[in-house]
Amino acid sequence: MQNSIPTITHRLDIFAIIIFLGVIQGIILSYFFLSRKKGPVVSNRLFGLILIALSAISFEIFLCYTGYVGKLLFLADFSEPFNFTLGPLFYLYVLSKVSDKKSLRFRQYFHLLPFVLYALYSILFFIQGQAEKYNAYISAYYPNEPHLQSIR
Repeated sequence: MQNSIPTITHRLDIFAIIIFLGVIQGIILSYFFLSRKKGPVVSNRLFGLILIALSAISFEIFLCYTGYVGKLLFLADFSEPFNFTLGPLFYLYVLSKVSDKKSLRFRQYFHLLPFVLYALYSILFFIQGQAEKYNAYISAYYPNEPHLQSIR
């Protein structure tokens, strides 16, 4: 028998609203950068991907800050692999801006390999039960709170 998930208090203040508005703005802007009808501009596509990654990370911060991740435990740590995209995508973005070439070489996309490897590794966490995800959240945001026992 597995312990039930305790209720986490929710907090919605001005900071949470600012974070959420930033997430919405990032999603809208990424749509415009990724859906250019004028032709595929590599730098615009890369910047759109950066905005999606930042929006996903910010959305997880919003969920954890407000405590809503307790209601949506399947989203716990969903954006962790995106942390590995920020550096490489920024590098590729700058490279595409200073380069005269219209596209990047295939081997330059190997900079995204840590993201792919960590995303595959994260699948092991994503298939875990509610208790493990709750314990991961509690460990990060409320380290003094008791953890749930998990049965494997």
